Amino acid sequence: MFRGFLKGSFEGYLKKVIELNRNAARRKQPGRVNIEIGDKTINYRAPASGGYKDDPERTRRVDLPPANYTDRADRKRTGYNRQAVGKPAARPKAKPHFGIFLAFIIFAGVVVSVSAFALMISSFNDKARTAPPAPTRDVGAGLPLVPAAKEVKQVCLIKATDPDTRTFTLYGILDGRTFYMTASGGTVMKDKHGGSLVFAEFKQGDVVDIAYLEDDSVLISIQQSPQAQTFFNLEGVIVDAENNRITVGNKTYIYGPEFVCLYKGKEQDPAALAPEDRVTLRVYKTVAMFMDITTGHGVIDIVHNEYIKDGSVEIGNLTYAKLEESRSFSVPEGIHKVVVKGQNIEIFQRDVTVTGGETVTVDLAGVQMKYGSMYFTSNVPDVYLTVNDNPVSLDDALPLLFGLYEIKATAFGYEPFQHTVDLNAPALTVQIEMLPTPTPTPRPVLPETIKYTPITVPSGAEVYIDDRYVGLTTDPNLTDPLSVDVELGQHNVRFVKDGYADWTSIVLFANTNNLREMRMTYTLQESSSIQPLAPIPQETTTPADTGETGGY
Repeated sequence: MFRGFLKGSFEGYLKKVIELNRNAARRKQPGRVNIEIGDKTINYRAPASGGYKDDPERTRRVDLPPANYTDRADRKRTGYNRQAVGKPAARPKAKPHFGIFLAFIIFAGVVVSVSAFALMISSFNDKARTAPPAPTRDVGAGLPLVPAAKEVKQVCLIKATDPDTRTFTLYGILDGRTFYMTASGGTVMKDKHGGSLVFAEFKQGDVVDIAYLEDDSVLISIQQSPQAQTFFNLEGVIVDAENNRITVGNKTYIYGPEFVCLYKGKEQDPAALAPEDRVTLRVYKTVAMFMDITTGHGVIDIVHNEYIKDGSVEIGNLTYAKLEESRSFSVPEGIHKVVVKGQNIEIFQRDVTVTGGETVTVDLAGVQMKYGSMYFTSNVPDVYLTVNDNPVSLDDALPLLFGLYEIKATAFGYEPFQHTVDLNAPALTVQIEMLPTPTPTPRPVLPETIKYTPITVPSGAEVYIDDRYVGLTTDPNLTDPLSVDVELGQHNVRFVKDGYADWTSIVLFANTNNLREMRMTYTLQESSSIQPLAPIPQETTTPADTGETGGY
């Protein structure tokens, strides 16, 4: 209605302008005219609106009204002015110029037109803004209208990526749902700071914020979540698999079945994590989502250390421990220096390379043992002396490995002597002090010879007494082992066997306590190793009067 009113007014305005222009074109330019008032004639410039087309002399006569002329209408019609009586008539008031009036009319019309147009556009926009969205129709005739698809936003963990199909395998952190989404050319990809990324820069274990249309598998946008945190090169991480908790320093995070733990690109049970492993951990708020073991661990086993006294082991700068019979150490993968120390061995060092998940064995069988010499002194010259039950000479130095030894000494008319000594130096002297028995018994008459049965382990060793070959040692279980008659006193006994070190010692053959036979067992040492100790000797004796046998 308002537009109709404006249209009618505007059309009337145009008609008026056209008519005014036509009238103006018919008028002449103003000139000067003669006006007669009474008996006077005045030359006067005609107004712009005036024209005297039919008056060639341009003379107009004005008759004076009567003296009593007072009619306002007559005065206005005749141009009578009381003040002009007897005077020249006043100059008529000029009318406005038609061009100025026309310009004003045009300007006013333009303003009205622009205002009307702006009002019309504003009304149209208000209607468009308040109108509900137009329903969409499925493809095909006759189908009902359905609403537009709804945009869905999710926080997810990337379980896997497929660069060939540009597909993400995602786990919804909030709803626990696993689903698949594809990145198209129009998918917006960003890092946690808003910078642009490409598909290949998203990795397994990333926590991302995604947006997609409901019932559609194409991503609108995917961004590394600003609420996720990543910690690199962590050490001392503790996993409590029973309560599903991960502790890093004074912070604890929970984890669920969606938690991903990788080692060299393969999934691994987080319970197998050792404190010395180094990991990259990614968490979302207080939930651990992903862990990558960048440096794993292996095991170093120490074996054959039973002869080492007060042993200890150092592995790099990480471990220092007492060495027990069998000891295993969990260490980070890499190269480590193993140092073994002990009271009776030389320092052992070796570099070992440890691979994650594997065990490296360090064998101490070839470790260099320390030796010392043991010397003896006694207040009784005629004494029977044993070290760890092996007969030895009182006058000779005895080479032995570092360690503990039991010293025993017996002599006629004296109390037995027994003492344990620790050989931990290059030389050690043992003082044997024997006390006489309270009631000594008569010294028996000793025979001139004694039957000597040597037994070696292994058997088959050549036996030399005072550099005289007497035979081969045999198995002690045989009914007729090697047995020779040896004169009483000290004799040099030597055993020789291929692959074994020669055994040489001074042996005292004495008929102590009226014994007629001596049986002794010796253990030979292989040439490639060291036999630290010999077993306790055994002796078989036969009483002089009965023939019965006995022995040690």
